[in-house]
Order: sequence, then C-alpha cells, then structure tokens
Amino acid sequence: MSTPQPLGQTEAAIERALHEYDVGNLQAAVAHADILLAQHPDNQAVLRLAAQLAMAERRYPDSQQLYQRSLAAAQSAADKAKSWAGLGKLGMTAGEGDMAEESGRRAMLANPGAVEHALEFSDILAARGKLDSAIDVLRSSINRFPRDADPCIALGSLLLKNGRHKDALAFYDMALQRDPNASAAHFNASVALTMLGKVDVARTACENALKISPDMAGYYQLANLGGLKADDARIPALERRAEDPHTPRDLRIDAGFALASAFDAAGDAEKAFPHLQRANNLKRSTLVYDIRDDEDRIAKISGLFTTDFLRRFAGVSTSALAPIFILGMPRSGTTLLEQMLAGHSQVRAGGELPYMAEIARGMGIVWGERGEASPGSDEQVAADLRQAIDDYTRESQALQGKQPHFSDKLPGNFMFIGLIHLMFPAARIIHCRRDPVDTCLSNYQRQFSSYLPFTYNLTELGQYHRLYQRLMRHWHAVLPAGRILDVDYESVVASPEAELRKVLNFCGLGFEPACLDFQNVSRGISTASAVQVRSPLYETSVHRWKKYAAHLGPLLLALGLDPAEA
Repeated sequence: MSTPQPLGQTEAAIERALHEYDVGNLQAAVAHADILLAQHPDNQAVLRLAAQLAMAERRYPDSQQLYQRSLAAAQSAADKAKSWAGLGKLGMTAGEGDMAEESGRRAMLANPGAVEHALEFSDILAARGKLDSAIDVLRSSINRFPRDADPCIALGSLLLKNGRHKDALAFYDMALQRDPNASAAHFNASVALTMLGKVDVARTACENALKISPDMAGYYQLANLGGLKADDARIPALERRAEDPHTPRDLRIDAGFALASAFDAAGDAEKAFPHLQRANNLKRSTLVYDIRDDEDRIAKISGLFTTDFLRRFAGVSTSALAPIFILGMPRSGTTLLEQMLAGHSQVRAGGELPYMAEIARGMGIVWGERGEASPGSDEQVAADLRQAIDDYTRESQALQGKQPHFSDKLPGNFMFIGLIHLMFPAARIIHCRRDPVDTCLSNYQRQFSSYLPFTYNLTELGQYHRLYQRLMRHWHAVLPAGRILDVDYESVVASPEAELRKVLNFCGLGFEPACLDFQNVSRGISTASAVQVRSPLYETSVHRWKKYAAHLGPLLLALGLDPAEA
C-alpha cells in the first residue's frame, strides 16, 4: 500500500487530475483519482473528485455513492455544500430531477454565504421548467450579494435564454456597474446585442470581454461578428491554442471554430478546413450520441403515425389555434423565412419554441409506460391529445392575441408533424428545404448553443439528413395533399417575392412589402442565423460546399452521393 501524501501534495495531485479532465484526458484523470482514493479513502476532496469523474464516465451509481461518502467525511459547512452541489449536478446529468432539485437546495442552505450554490440551484430550477422560482432565487441573490456581479450575469443569461433580450441587457449593465471588469457580462451582452441585430455594438462588447480576459472562450463569437480577420495579429496565438493538447478543451474548440470562420470569410477553404475538422472532433468527443437511437426513434414515429392512425384521431381537436410551424433541418432557411413573416402585420414571430418537443417527450413516456398496450386505447390516446392541445395553448398564451397568427420555428419539429396535424387542424406547416450538402456543411461550420450532437461529425450529419428525408417522405405520404408546404432555400434566394407570395397565400395572408425588408425587422433572434438574417440575400450561399468538396468525402458518401462526381 502506498504512503499517503501530505495535504499540500494531495491538493496538487487533485489539481493535476482536474487539469487532465479539462483538456479531455478522462482516462488519465481517472488514473490519478484512483491512486488518490487508495491513499486517502476518507478525504472529502478526493471523494468529490472521484465522484465527478465517475459521473463523466456515466457510472452514475458509483458517483452517487462517492458523493454521499464525501458528505459523511465533510468537516465544514462549505465542504458539505460542495458535496450537495455535486449531487445536484449528478441528478441533472442522470435525469433524476427530484434528486437534483433537493440536492441543489441543500447546497444553497448549507452555505448561504457562497453565491455559486444559489446560482447552481437556479440553473436546476430553470432546467426543470420552474422559471419563476429560478428568477426569484437570482433576484434574492442580487439583493444578498450587492457587490457581486455574478448573480446579475446569471439572471441576464436566464432571461436571454427565454427571449427577453432587452431585459437581459439591463442585468448585464447592472453587473458592469458592480464590476466593470466582469468579462462574462461584456461577452453575454455581446450575445444579446447580436440577437437584437446590433452587430457593431455587439462586436465592441465582445472585444471588451477579450481585452479583459484574453484567455477566455469568445473568439468564435468575435469571428461571427466580423471582428476576427484572417490577417488579425491574434491568429498565430489562436492557432497555437487550437493545437495545444495541454489547453482546456473548451478553449481549443472555441479557437478552432473561430479560425475556421475567419479563414472561410477570407475565402481560404484549405486553411479553414483543418481547424474546422479539429474543432468538430473535439466537440464530438464531449458528447454522448449514437445515430442508431435516432434511427430507432424515426422508425417508431413512422410505424405509429400511419394513415389509419391519423384518420382515427382526426376529429379529436376542435382547437382554432393556428400557429405557423416552420421546420426542417437546422441551417435550411427556417430563420430567414420566419424573419420575412415577422415583417407582416398579422404575424408575431415566436422563434424556437420548445413546447412541441416537450409535449412529444412527455407523451412518449406515457405511451411507453402502457407497455404492450402502447399507445393505449382510443379513449386514452384521445385524452392524451386533448391534454397536449391544452398544454401547448397554455404555454404559447403570451404569443396569442396581439396578432392573429404566430410562428413556431423550431427546426426539429419535423419529428412531430403528425402530432401537429392532429392537435391543430388549422395550423400551417411550412417545410424548409436546402441543398443537402450545403445544409450539412453549414451545420458542420457552427458550434451550436443547443444540443445538436449529430452536427459535429460529417458521416453522422449525412446519416441524420437521410433519416430526416425519410421521415419527411413519410409525412407527405400519410397526410392529406397540400397539408405541408415545401419551400426551397435556393428559390427564396433567387426569387424572394414570388416565394414569399406563395408562403403568404398558403397561410391565408395578403402580401405586404415590409416582409421583403426582412433585414430591418426589429426583433430578437436567438439562433445561429442571427447575424446572417440581418443582411440582404446573397447567392454565394448557394452551392458554397463546392469549395470544400475535396474534404467532404465522408459526408457525400453518407448522403448517398459519389465523391468522384462532386
């Protein structure tokens, strides 16, 4: 048995293990932790380290046991709070929401003087859909910690995630009044300003953040705002950062996407692609995803939503609610089309609403619990559909009434077209299409804030795109003719007015010229296209993949195309 290390050496060893974890060397981190745990089986800090790494390896029962041991070994309120906070993170990671919420609350109560536990608890509440409670926790923290910028930043970010861009900016301003050097406040303000279309001010805010904290992740945001050029003096340092295996993985990912964006803007695909590929590989390594799960999911959807099933429940809904659903693959033109419709006096843009995905997820759980009787008797399914209609109507209440129509532009709603058809017979379903290779490359060039794990690998992107195409063919086959309007991105770019008139006619709306002035429509846009849709249409976005053709072999093969003919 090895001799236990002195306390100072133990702390240094814990830091080494955490560094290995940060740079992506999980196995090396676990090896360090195993040695430490053998030497110090009752050390609460070592136990927390081992629990954190067990969670990263998805050994959730082991992680829970280790966190509980660290709780028993904790000598101070601060240490108990850290162990409770770890259990809170474990609960969220493992899908144990009740455990997460109770642990997060205990962490905050165990050490009320540590603001970070209040912020963590508010994150848990928000993730569980308890937005008002999360806001209350943060408002209380702002009052209890009057000199601390962090609760102001956290509340701003929570509001930003929920589409309240201007309110978020007010709290970022409050944070900067407390601490002018709060780089996170400058950076997050840049994100909010980008969503509001204030690109120049957003670029300045991002530059301010990077001047204060040049080692932070923020260069990808700057590049997207046009603030990082291929000849920028910071490029060599970013190239070193992107390639340094000892740099934390999130910083390498940020640098890689930033460099790819800068060189792409300069028209240098050969310099851009290696950075793009490295960044995507790193990002993919942080995600748990198997394309077979989506294959199974789409097969089950197609198998359930047959012509007979849709006919059987066609009369369930009497709802007159008529959302305009705009859906398709990410980066297929959904944001552009919604921005056009947002210029219409009769339409309120809702953005990427999570409601259909949440309803479908809940319905899937209920139907799955019925076992062999799934999805249930006709009476049960009809009741489920009526509940889903009530839920969506309630959740979207804020978008109703000011204009006769509102849009719901979550691209992934293509999964739920059958549900949409049954829930809202008066809804309009608009399917945005774009050249498959352009679509996939555009996804590959983005680091998304939302969870789109298939976008970081060229083969998986192509496979997912074919699954999406398969499901769309199914919907067209089983739904009444004309229920879905297909809109091609390339046609919108080539003939915007003609395509817009087609869309407006489908929605029962008259033509309004303001829709064509879409780049000047004032609203917040919380998507990866926030900058592009503020610009006029440009034909260079069509077939732009061809300059990367030499590097896209895996994607082309996965799409069923011959790279030799590209």
